[in-house]
Amino acid sequence: FDDFSSPPITRHLWTLSIEEQYYVIWPLIMWALSKLSHLFRGTSSSGMDENKKSGSPCTAFFIRSPQMKDIITFLWILDIAVMVSSYFMSWATIDAMGVTAAYYSTWCRMGDIAAGGFAYTSARLIPWIARRWYEDPTLPPISTKERIIYETMAVLVLLSITVLPLSKIAEEDMFMMYFRYLRFGLSLLVFFNVGTSIQMLHKPLPKWAIASRIMDNKILLFLGKISYGAYVIHWPFLVFFGDPKGVHRKQEVEEGLDFVHHEHMPVFQYHMQNLFIFILTLLVAYLSFFKYEIPFMVKSRVTPPRKTVTLGLLAMGFTLVNIWLLTKDLPPMMTFENDLSLDSSVTLSTRDNRFTPIAMISVSRPVAIILWESLVDMNTRPYNRQYHEVRNVLDDSISFGASNANILIQCKNKAEKRHVCDFKWWNNTYWFWLESNILCDTNSTTQINDLLYFSRKCDDIIQISEIYLSDDNNSSDLNYKEILRAKKKKEYELLFGIDKLIPGVINQNSLALLKGENKKNDTTPLRITMIGESISLRIGMYWKDYLNLDLPTLDYHPTASEFPTIRLLNNVAVGGHAAIAYWICKTRLAFRYNFCNDLFEKNDMIQQEIYNLETTKADVITIHDMYWAVRTDKVPTSFDRILAFNILAADAIGNGASSIYYLTQSPSLLGNENRAYDLYFQELNYFMEMVDTISCDTTTSNESIGIKVSVLDWAKLICPTVETPGKICKKYGVHNFDDILPDRKHPYGDSGLWLSREALAVVLANYGLQNNYYATFDEALKNPLSEQLLTLAPSDGDPELKDLVTTYMICPYEDLSQLEKDITNKKYSLYSSYSDSEYAIIV
Repeated sequence: FDDFSSPPITRHLWTLSIEEQYYVIWPLIMWALSKLSHLFRGTSSSGMDENKKSGSPCTAFFIRSPQMKDIITFLWILDIAVMVSSYFMSWATIDAMGVTAAYYSTWCRMGDIAAGGFAYTSARLIPWIARRWYEDPTLPPISTKERIIYETMAVLVLLSITVLPLSKIAEEDMFMMYFRYLRFGLSLLVFFNVGTSIQMLHKPLPKWAIASRIMDNKILLFLGKISYGAYVIHWPFLVFFGDPKGVHRKQEVEEGLDFVHHEHMPVFQYHMQNLFIFILTLLVAYLSFFKYEIPFMVKSRVTPPRKTVTLGLLAMGFTLVNIWLLTKDLPPMMTFENDLSLDSSVTLSTRDNRFTPIAMISVSRPVAIILWESLVDMNTRPYNRQYHEVRNVLDDSISFGASNANILIQCKNKAEKRHVCDFKWWNNTYWFWLESNILCDTNSTTQINDLLYFSRKCDDIIQISEIYLSDDNNSSDLNYKEILRAKKKKEYELLFGIDKLIPGVINQNSLALLKGENKKNDTTPLRITMIGESISLRIGMYWKDYLNLDLPTLDYHPTASEFPTIRLLNNVAVGGHAAIAYWICKTRLAFRYNFCNDLFEKNDMIQQEIYNLETTKADVITIHDMYWAVRTDKVPTSFDRILAFNILAADAIGNGASSIYYLTQSPSLLGNENRAYDLYFQELNYFMEMVDTISCDTTTSNESIGIKVSVLDWAKLICPTVETPGKICKKYGVHNFDDILPDRKHPYGDSGLWLSREALAVVLANYGLQNNYYATFDEALKNPLSEQLLTLAPSDGDPELKDLVTTYMICPYEDLSQLEKDITNKKYSLYSSYSDSEYAIIV
């Protein structure tokens, strides 16, 4: 729908899609539970039937049937399990992919819907609440003590729906607070709503029950009735008639406008426009409720269920056909998790768009992670990182159920007792028995000794082949770093062997990309490695898209003396984790830092990141790491921060890198505070402490080989006024974009594409200047790659691109004890800009 309106008029309906998924699944679970309970309990009549037989005046409450009580109890347990697992899933998703992914995720949001089921089942299982809820006439009148309990619940509910939305907590912080800390408490408030409703049912309300009286207000009750229609229709009205992206609203708040003429529209007119949209929304919602929803609800109660279900399925089918007809000729949508990795040499017209997921079953975690993270792209990457046994693959119908070809690999010494032919497989599934000392755990012996087991075929079910990979070295003689490199090399060999055995079975663009990454002794620049956290990961995705999608159209083939093209862009950033700090774990000082034991040794992705320089031999290393200079819990002291950067620089030099680019942090867009300014200068001075300590100065004991380190002022690119005190970094209207950082942190959408292209153009230009391809920065910006990037994303000159980069030469210490002494004795100055340093290289 992005092609029809901006923003799309259906953006807000993502919540309904999650609710509908719940409403489809949950009734099936309840039906299954009723059948199971009937099976184990026998033919006992339902609770409702027994109530009718007993003649109880409170038939809605009494659960006389053990079968019904079992079902409700199990649903209560299941609701709690869904809530808890959903909350933990949110934390994991935020760490891995950021808040945006958690915000829209079905599973991360399922706990909120399950909270409603928890409230209902709790009310049914707690007798004194249920009897009040259903107004059991045999109970005495509600007591003052009970009313105080219910009123307390009403106060908490009222505070939660008023105080939190009105608080001046930054949106990014509010989301983090909600997902990490507030969700469980807010879920309990759903249960408190039961108490509030009981209070409102038993009238008259006492005068002191103020919260209940507010919530029992007729106007609020009326708004509650029509709220669904208002929710559905309000957003399209805002898109077509209002200010959906909040540009005018933000500018009014940030610039303190008060009924004066705005540069876009008079503020009075703006408020009247909002009032018109509000009244129009209420009017349409009223008509929707009384003229559409109520008649349909009445009709549904007298319509046979089979007819209702059939009509619903036909409506779904009609909707899907219409969506397909409207979107079949549109380009695929790019979302936050897409990291397209297509062969640079393949034109768009010949691109292989097949999905051919590859999975290794039962292998060790490092082998599985290397394959998932490093070797395969989105055309060959399954949903899960690791599959412990065959049934895990069969459970992953998301990856393998709708693919063009499934490539499954299992080591012979990991074979399961049940043969692969005895499972039910999807069409176009290919199975490979593997023998390899380096990829298969040679200490684990197979339980299958029958040679006929591995020679058994069942081509009508699944095509089975065998692959043997000879190993160049005895893995027992290798250290951990060498083992990682050997595993990666062997997995390349495995994939190429599969394609040779069954030509074309693997996506050919993906395989061509792997061939480009696997060139031996190819030191031709440029090889770029991106390390860091989730922001770095996202920037790297945009850069890799440029390499694979835009750069091939340039058709640039330089000679040895000309500015080079990009040969490889390796993005190994790990969302939710520090980067620079982990280099400490490669030294003898690792024992001082708990995170080296707690995280480094257990996280294979981190190991890949810090050993990446040795495997890729990158020319340029780019870093965006908020955990080094902003969130400094892992490196809290000057020595910790400088030590980590020192080791990273030494590692870069040792592996042939020519330069490091450090991207400053995304500025905090908080509206009316100076947080962006404060954090910007905190990072500036932390970075300059490092420069002052390990810069190349032959008068000190630091005389190591040097490497150029350049600051790329990513914060200043996003917010040109970040250096100016009292000037608030705006989220809206910057660089002519409605929203510069949609989630206040990560680059997304059109603005993210523009920011990342500008940044890459600067990196390439500065590389050309440093390596004497050009005499001035302005000339360097005209290199073919930067020129193409700036054609795709023209600069607006605010700030000037040459003002975004400052370069220093640093010489890391070899003697870390001397480094610690020098830091202890050194007095650091405060800086007002990156170019103030005497060590800055003037070009």
